[in-house]
Amino acid sequence: PGTEPESETESQISILRVKNIRVKEPEGGRIYDGTDQIELLFDVEGAAENAAELVAYEARLNGTDAGVRQVIYRFWLPEEEKDRYRLEAETALLQVNILPKTLEVQIPDGWRTYGSTVSAEEIHLLGNVQVTGFVKDKEGREQIPEDFVLPQVDVNQNAVRQWDPMYEDGRQRIYRNALILRRTASGEITGNPSGNYRFPSEPEDKRCKTGSLTVVQGSIWHGKDYEMTGDEESLFCSEDGILWVRAGTGLHVRPLEGSGYNQGTDSGALFQDGLFSFSLKQKSKQGKLLADSLEGQLAYRVDASAPEAVLNIQADRHWGAVYYGQKQAAVSISVPADEQSGIRSAEYFIAASQEAEVGPASGEEGWWRDCTQGARLELTQEGTYVIYVRTRDRVGNQAYVKSPQIVIDSSGPGLTIEGVKDNSANAGSVKLKISCRDPYYKENSLRVKITGANGGTAPASIGKEEGTEGAWVQFADFPEEKSADDMYTVTAWAEDLAGNRTEKEIHFSVNRFGSVYALGEETARMLAGFYHRTAFPVVFLETNIDYVGEVQLLCRKDGSVFALERERDYSVMLNEAEDGWKQYRYTVPARTFSREGTYEVLLMSRDRANNSSDSQTQKKSVRFSIDYSKPECFVTGIEENKIYQAEEIWACLEPRDNGRMKELKIYLDGKEDAAYTAEQIDGQGGLLKWKAVSEDHWQRLQIYVSDEAGNEAWTEEIPFYVAGQTAAESIPPYENTEKSAKALAEEERSRKGTGKQGNKSVQKETKQNGDSSAVPQSRKKRDAQGSAVLAGVELPPRNLLLAGCIFAALILLLLLGIVRIRRKR
Repeated sequence: PGTEPESETESQISILRVKNIRVKEPEGGRIYDGTDQIELLFDVEGAAENAAELVAYEARLNGTDAGVRQVIYRFWLPEEEKDRYRLEAETALLQVNILPKTLEVQIPDGWRTYGSTVSAEEIHLLGNVQVTGFVKDKEGREQIPEDFVLPQVDVNQNAVRQWDPMYEDGRQRIYRNALILRRTASGEITGNPSGNYRFPSEPEDKRCKTGSLTVVQGSIWHGKDYEMTGDEESLFCSEDGILWVRAGTGLHVRPLEGSGYNQGTDSGALFQDGLFSFSLKQKSKQGKLLADSLEGQLAYRVDASAPEAVLNIQADRHWGAVYYGQKQAAVSISVPADEQSGIRSAEYFIAASQEAEVGPASGEEGWWRDCTQGARLELTQEGTYVIYVRTRDRVGNQAYVKSPQIVIDSSGPGLTIEGVKDNSANAGSVKLKISCRDPYYKENSLRVKITGANGGTAPASIGKEEGTEGAWVQFADFPEEKSADDMYTVTAWAEDLAGNRTEKEIHFSVNRFGSVYALGEETARMLAGFYHRTAFPVVFLETNIDYVGEVQLLCRKDGSVFALERERDYSVMLNEAEDGWKQYRYTVPARTFSREGTYEVLLMSRDRANNSSDSQTQKKSVRFSIDYSKPECFVTGIEENKIYQAEEIWACLEPRDNGRMKELKIYLDGKEDAAYTAEQIDGQGGLLKWKAVSEDHWQRLQIYVSDEAGNEAWTEEIPFYVAGQTAAESIPPYENTEKSAKALAEEERSRKGTGKQGNKSVQKETKQNGDSSAVPQSRKKRDAQGSAVLAGVELPPRNLLLAGCIFAALILLLLLGIVRIRRKR
């Protein structure tokens, strides 16, 4: 509030005083209307007769929203009266409580099904709740607040009950005032009218118009609202709701207690398939209709045929009308859910030949056994069987099914191998004949396989004969050639009509030209790889019909040849069979190969028949490398903890290993930045160049290398800073806060449980393609030539053929006595 300032002395100006200032409010209080205008009442004291008319004022609220609002006002005199009067207005704190505006709500009508619970969830509204009465804008459109939420509808529990009737005096009954606004447990109407509005809170408030409710027909459910009955044993309801009835009988629908109905429907006698339509009704004691249901329909079918069981025979063979089983046969009995009424009972009976042991089952009919849910019969005893199955449906029809004949034959074909003994040594003629006998022999099933352990030449077939009860095949003698000397395995097999398979295998040797060599099983497995981290024993097996006289074992390490001495450098064990077969086992212990290097071992022998042999001629080469030293990688061009005032710097990487490198990986800041295979490293002369570009942080370089033997190594982590244009004095000292690539790799390996495999880290010595999948990965700021530049020249590969020729020449000189080989001490 304010007053006019003094412009003249008090003796010259009359004083007008404004008192008893108050707000003029409409009856019922100020209701929210979206404006801040307010009218004041006041009294004026002064000498002038029309003093109140001389005073002007303006007043407004400090907001338009509902709630308690302060009144801001001021009084003043017109300009022409300021020379005669001075205005004094008392100060008053005026507040107005703006009440929310009550909205008008229209609840739509609705409906519910007969017998449903009296709840809002069961009500179907015929429209939406309509709310009006919002303040309008200048164009006359109601402005709905953003946070406004419609109220929800509820059922007036006093106006309608669950089983209230649908009809009254033959007309649809309407329940007035049945739909009202829903209230919370505290009595508040649901929804959100927003702060400036409220919903009509009193039930009798005419601004809230209730909705009416009608009750309509509902669906009925079997087992819940009604039951379906028929004559004795003439009715069956399938899972898909179809009723099966016996011809000439009827269906009866009866309401269940608690369904709300008291009258059902009868169909009368039925003779053809069709649909049975029915409904339930509720009638008063006087016979007036109070409620009825929606019409229900059930398909029914008249069953006039008997169901039949299905037999599925699982046997090894099916020839003509007979099933053959080798060790057993299985008969699956099932009764399909066909288009008839279904199975009431199913039973089977097994008729068997005298040799088959089939015992009776318990029950009134003795041999008949229940298979209503199906059955699986396992026939295991040799003999002949026929299965009978009888079925009855739900309305009394009956049918029989008979299986084909089933034969169980558990005896396999008899096989005979003539012309050589099992585990025999043969220096003379070996003519094989294989014969097969079986009353149910399967034609063309006799097969013979002859395999030489060292690729020996097998004889050709010179005769064969097939019959209904067997077959035979004749082979020529083994060739009189050195290539035929070998350890042989003959495998023969045949089948009968029942599917029985007989297999027979024998082992023998043909030794007409000296010893036959083989490698020990573990030695052969180890030689699958060329590089090894640990030494292992080398075992030769020599087989001969005669005793071996002269034996010599030679070893070459990194090009130097020396002879191995018996009992000191290797051991010999002889295994002599009763038929004269002899096998020598030569074991060179692992200590012989304890030093790193490339080894080759050769066995040479001569038997008493003066037959000479050697392991190289028989392609039993022993060549491998021992490498247990970790590889290394020398890094130049980048120093630890050094700051480089440049945009980029180059490092030179030189991996080294006394065996063969496998791969090199470059890690930058703990992440793989580039990877190279051994072929890529060798192709560039063993030198790699790697570029680091400027970054705004300390970078960390670490190198991982591994060789073909499985040895691994990591360089120490090298922190460095490529500063570019950044001043060196502004770069903080390096602080080791991140895990190194090595630590991360070890954690990952520990997590996966895939640690190194020790002696199993064997790699095959194979020529690799120059291209590799481990291609360096580019990162930002790398130039167009890639993330790494390789420098150097390509080294020529080893001439393995030349090395083999030199080794063979040394062996020949040793045998001829021209070169005296110094024994290893």
